[in-house]
Amino acid sequence: MRSVFEVAETARLACAPNMMTITYQAFFHEPVGKQHEGKFPRMPFPEEVRAMMHYALAGGAKGLIAYIHCTERSGDIISWGAQDYPDVWFEIGRVYRELELVAPVLSRSHPMDIAKSLTQGIFVRALVAPDAIAIVCVNERIKSLPEKFVSATLTDAEIEVSLPPWLAVKVAAVVGEGKFVALPVKLTDREVRIKLPELKVANIILLASDRELLKQLSDRYERLQLSRSSAFLAGIRKEQEQQARRFGLVRKIPAIFREYAVASEAQGCYGVERKSMWNPSKEKWNAWEWYDPEGKGEHSVTWQAKVTEPGDFVLYICANFFGNEMNLLVLDERGQLKGKSLIRADVEDVYALRLRFEAPGNYKLVITPPDGKGGMGVVAKFAFLVPSDERTEEK
Repeated sequence: MRSVFEVAETARLACAPNMMTITYQAFFHEPVGKQHEGKFPRMPFPEEVRAMMHYALAGGAKGLIAYIHCTERSGDIISWGAQDYPDVWFEIGRVYRELELVAPVLSRSHPMDIAKSLTQGIFVRALVAPDAIAIVCVNERIKSLPEKFVSATLTDAEIEVSLPPWLAVKVAAVVGEGKFVALPVKLTDREVRIKLPELKVANIILLASDRELLKQLSDRYERLQLSRSSAFLAGIRKEQEQQARRFGLVRKIPAIFREYAVASEAQGCYGVERKSMWNPSKEKWNAWEWYDPEGKGEHSVTWQAKVTEPGDFVLYICANFFGNEMNLLVLDERGQLKGKSLIRADVEDVYALRLRFEAPGNYKLVITPPDGKGGMGVVAKFAFLVPSDERTEEK
């Protein structure tokens, strides 16, 4: 894993004076139906991810990026993201919380080779800021094996730092989740020695001239936590409100407009059970779905509708196109195009699509990708074509 540091160091030197971000491995590409040919046929363990993140920081990274969600199949490969492995996802969050505590120091720091370990098996690198030094420590007695990860905790490790002329260090502390754990400091001329009681995988030690900086950093962290907690609670309440509205419409529209229900048929789709979508026919597979990121096949969902009176209508559909745009085509009984519009359904919801029919007759209402191929989507099999003067609450 030391190679992460080497890559980060090289990238930092190459892109200077621009700031560098590193995408560390918190994903796994799993082959389907064949043996994995890579050195490590598995998702990294949380300890390995923690070590990689710290190595990247030691190389001067000012940003750390991971694939939260990349779960998809492409050909004979399934990609898994960090959220598919709760242990990895939790460890990423823990490291970010630790980094948040000292983010003002890290953002103004620069790597310098002024730290060395007096204990074998520890990698150290100093990130020097005007008012503090962050020492990145990584336990290099850890070992990645094809199927597992093994480590040996280091105890009573000593680190020596040669101080820059402008900084007089009197305080040292291990950076934790929202708090600092004080460490003893031994000063010798322009050098400082720190003893780290325990190093499991990787940590940051902060050196400062007094405790006031640590207090300022702790206070900032608490303010951020309070602000984010309030925002998170507000987000949960908003999500509950939206979910209540959507489920209300999923129940209300079939109940009120049952007589306007129109059934569908599909091309290039397969039936799925979607309990969050309406199901007036009470069938098991109540929705159509397709997944074709490579655009190999044609896909469409078609509702047959009979219009007895011309005028304005609303077509209620329950759908999710996952950010893809779709065409809504209106065809008469001779197959002539009578209308076309571009629609989106970025999240699963009830969507109200306005249509106008100039004459009575039998029509086909077709949802299909713009070129007929590719994309992905899920659509309830039944829709409701309702005269505008009878429509209800809508999106």
